[in-house]
Formats: sequence, C-alpha cells, structure tokens
Amino acid sequence: MTVRRSTPRRLSRLVPAAALLLAAPLAGCGDQSSTPDASPSSPSTAETTPTSGGDDPFATDQPWVARVETGTDEVADGVAYVRFDPSSGTTKVTEITGPPLDFEPNPFLLVDAGRTVAVRANAASIKEERTGTLTLYPLDGSKKRAVDLREVTGLDTLHPIGWAFDPTEAHLLRVLDRSGRLFEWYVDEDTATEVDGVEVGKGFELAPYFDGADGMPLLRDKRTYEVEKGGDYTAGGAEVVQADRSACPGRTTLARTVQDASGTSWTGCLVGDKVVLFQKADGESTWTDAGASSADVPQDTQTLTWVLPTVA
Repeated sequence: MTVRRSTPRRLSRLVPAAALLLAAPLAGCGDQSSTPDASPSSPSTAETTPTSGGDDPFATDQPWVARVETGTDEVADGVAYVRFDPSSGTTKVTEITGPPLDFEPNPFLLVDAGRTVAVRANAASIKEERTGTLTLYPLDGSKKRAVDLREVTGLDTLHPIGWAFDPTEAHLLRVLDRSGRLFEWYVDEDTATEVDGVEVGKGFELAPYFDGADGMPLLRDKRTYEVEKGGDYTAGGAEVVQADRSACPGRTTLARTVQDASGTSWTGCLVGDKVVLFQKADGESTWTDAGASSADVPQDTQTLTWVLPTVA
C-alpha cells in the first residue's frame, strides 16, 4: 500500500453557497418507471457489429454491464451486476444484498469505468464510518474484499461518510472523510493520494452525494436538505436517453437505452433471464442484434437501472 499526497489532477468544482439547488437529484434513479418507454415491437437481426474507437460506435467485444435491482417484496432489497461480453456471451453475475440504504445512491458511480469492481452504496454505513472500512465487490466472479481505509489512506482517524468511482477513469475511487478531507484511491494498485479537501460554505454541510459528471462530492443545504445540482453522466461520450423498447421482443417490460458519440443508440432488453443488446445507427430506423448475456440474470429482478459499456 502506498500513500501519496500531491496536487490533484482535477479540483473539486463544488457549486458556491449561492448556487441554485435541486431537491435530492439522485432520488428515483433506479426506478424503472422514471423513464418512459417507447412501444415494443419485434427487432430484426444483423450479421456483424462494429468496433469502437474515437467517435465510432461502442465496441461489443469488451464487457458491458447491466445493473438490476432485485427482491421478492415491493421494495428491492438487493442489486446484481450482469457483466457480459456481447460478442461471446461470456457472463459473470455479482449479487449484493443488505439492509435498505439510508441515502439514495448515484447508480452510475457505484461501478468503476473499467467495469471491474463495484461498491454497494455511495454512503458509508454507521459501522463503516466508525471503523473506517469498505467492502469492494469484484465483477469477475472473485470474492468480495474487505478494505481498511485507514491503512489505505494512512489516516488513523479516518471516518468516511461516502465514496464514489470516477465516471471516466478505471479503478479510481474517491473517499470523503467527515472532516472534508478527500482521497483518491486506485483500488487495483492500493495507492491513495490526498487531494484538496472539500470547502463547506455557510449554511451547507457534507453529505454522501456525488456528481454524475465528474464524481466529485456535492454539498447539502443544512436547512432544506436539498443537494447541489450535479451534471449528467456522459462518460465515454455516453448519453443516457429515454428507454426505447421498440428494439425488444414483444412483451418486454424492462429496457434501457444509451447513445454514443457517433449517434448510435444501444438498447439493453431483459428477455427472460438474459440481457439482449440491440443497436441502431444514427439516421437508421431498424434495430440490429448486437449480442447477449448468458442465461444468468436473477429471477427476482424488479428493475433494470442501466446497461453501459466499458469506458476506460
């Protein structure tokens, strides 16, 4: 384990206290009904799929990940990450269960940009804050990993209140201490750097909320509990758009759509116990088959939060 202290590559761009606020902007991010869907129809198939690069469409010969929420009651009590290679169908499923979360997470910042590892939440539990610990969940089928963040950061008095992955840089997790000290930790190398701390303006407080655009902490109004407005998730040129179920087989209810920098749209459909991926080039009217996971999606899936490619 190596601890470095240096000037950060990118400073926190927290909005000043006079900025406009949004009421808990991350609430409902995992609700399948929060994004209306287009009407379903039967898709056609294609013989080949393009590779990515620059403004080319996303590649289908590298891992994609689908995030689903699971449970047997009305309220989901777990999540699963379905990591699959669309071109080969190779699939690994990582399930994470636990008590209800006290803070709504930003679902785009729970998995690293390399699609290799996940955390359960953006907010530390009472025990995690008290002990300075964290659990990592590898997405390759490896066992979960308990981490002593005090050893990683070199700060014996660390009491983390939250953490989030950088949306564009693989393996990079930011850890926010209750004092406002901020650490950047590369989980694959176990190297941590303390960067500029978070300044808290009058009337604001630290909270376990993070900006979808750059992964930096957001402040919360002490009186209204409203959280500063963050940017949209756009990692790798991705734009999360209205879910388009017209790509999916009939009676499909769960789908998510993302558009890349080339204008190509990608829709992931939950079809039985598989995630099936379709693509449609900019200006085209026909969806084509881009591959699928193997039959490993949990049967108690309730919602499909997102389906995204590797971006780093």
